[in-house]
Amino acid sequence: MRRAKKTPYTRLAQSATEYAKQFGVDEAFYRASYREFWENGADLGDYDVLESLTSEVGLDWSDLKPRLEAGEFDLEIQNQHDEAMKVGIWGVPGFVVDDSFYFTGAQPIEMFRLAVKRALEARKTGSADGFGGIVIGEG
Repeated sequence: MRRAKKTPYTRLAQSATEYAKQFGVDEAFYRASYREFWENGADLGDYDVLESLTSEVGLDWSDLKPRLEAGEFDLEIQNQHDEAMKVGIWGVPGFVVDDSFYFTGAQPIEMFRLAVKRALEARKTGSADGFGGIVIGEG
C-alpha cells in the first residue's frame, strides 16, 4: 500500500463514478480508482489520473471532462451526502447492510458478520433492532 502524498479532493472521482453509472461501468471505475489510490498513492482529484482511469474502463474522457468542469454531478453527490447524514452515516467509510443496519469507520470483519447476521434475523422476524451499543443505526 502506498499512501498518497496529500489527501485528494475526491468529489471529481465521485462525479466520474456517477458518469460511469450511465454506462454500466461504475463498479469497474470504482475498483480502478480504489486500486490507483491504495496501491499507487494516486491523487484522485487530479484530472490526468481521472483521464487514465476513464480510459482504462472504456469511458470517453472528452465527454466526461467538460461535465466535471461544469459540476454536472454536484447536486447528485450532495444529495447522496445528505441522505447518508440523515441515516447516521457520519464517517468514511460508511456501510449499509440490507438497507437496515449501518456503521461507520474501519471495522473488523466480525462487525460485517454481525451486520449480515442481524440483517438476516431481521428479515425472518420482520424487525430491525440495530446493534445495541455498537456504533450502528437503522435506516
